[in-house]
Amino acid sequence: MAKLFGVSGGWRISEENFIKNNITWLDNLKVRGSWGEAGNLSSIGNYESFATIGTGTTIFGTTPGLANTAWIGGIIDTSRTWERVETTNIGLDFGVLGNRLSGSFEYYWRKNKGMLMSITYPKVLGASAPATNSGTYKAEGWELALNWQDRINEDWSYNIGFILADAKTEIASYEGAISKKAGVNKIVEGYPMNSLWVYKTDGLFQNQSEVDAYYSQMTGNVSGSKLTSVKQGTDNALTPGSVRRVDLNGDKDITIDDLYYFGDMAPHYTFGINLGLTYKGIDFSAFFQGLDSNIIFAVAKWDVLSGQDGQIQMVTS
Repeated sequence: MAKLFGVSGGWRISEENFIKNNITWLDNLKVRGSWGEAGNLSSIGNYESFATIGTGTTIFGTTPGLANTAWIGGIIDTSRTWERVETTNIGLDFGVLGNRLSGSFEYYWRKNKGMLMSITYPKVLGASAPATNSGTYKAEGWELALNWQDRINEDWSYNIGFILADAKTEIASYEGAISKKAGVNKIVEGYPMNSLWVYKTDGLFQNQSEVDAYYSQMTGNVSGSKLTSVKQGTDNALTPGSVRRVDLNGDKDITIDDLYYFGDMAPHYTFGINLGLTYKGIDFSAFFQGLDSNIIFAVAKWDVLSGQDGQIQMVTS
C-alpha cells in the first residue's frame, strides 16, 4: 500500500493590523503554498499481474502434422508500483479598490517519479513487455488571473477577466534506448515530451554546379546515411531545386546526428478573456481564448533530402 502525504498553508496578510490600519485600499492579500503526492495507476490494468497463455495449432515435424501449441501472451512484472506525482505550488491572491480589482498568481512544480513507460526491447525477447517504472517526468508552469467588476448604476453591472498561463515539460530520465528521428519524438531524455527534431536547411540548390560541389563534400559512408537514397547518378539524385541539408556535426554526411531540437508540440502562452454584463438580473457573457505560440507539424511521404514523392509542412503560430 502506497503512503501519500500532503501539506498546505496560507497567510492572509491583509488581516494583520499593520496592513488594516495603514493601507485602506487593500482589501485582500494572501500568500499560500502547498506540497503533496498523488498516486497514479492508469497504466496498470486490473489483471496484469497474471500471465495469460494463448493456445492454437501449427504444423510441426519432419513428417508434417498438426500439433497443439501454447504460448505466453505477454511478460508480467510484479515489481511495478504507483507513479508518485509530487506537486509543489505557491500562490498569491489579492483584492483592491473595494475588491473591484482582484486577481491571483500561481507557480507550480510537478515531478512524476517512477513514471510508467513502455521500453523498446530486442525482438529476440519473443513476447510483449509491460510498461515499467522507468522514467522521471518534470513539469513547471504559472498562471496569472485578473478580474475587474463594477456597477454602472442600480440596473447595470459588468465584469472583465483575463487569464494568461504557460508551462514547460522535460523527460528528466529514461532507462530505455532512445531512437531519435526526424519529426515528433515522444521521448528524448532531457527534452520536453513530444519534441520536434528537424534538419537544418540552407536554401535550395540553384544550379548543377552547386549540386556537384555538395556531393564532393559529402562522403555518404557513415552508418545510417540519408545520402544513400539520393546517390549521384541515380533517378533520385539531387538536382537544382532540391533542398540543401546542413551537416551540423561535421562528419561529411547527413544522419540523425544532424537533427536539432526545434521546439515541442504543446501550446505556449495560452490566454482567455471573460466578458460579462448584467441588466436587472439578466446576464450576458462571452469567453475568448487563444495562444501566442504553437507548432503545427504535418508530414506525408517524404524524401529527407530531395523532397520528392511527398510534402512536409511546419507552421509556427
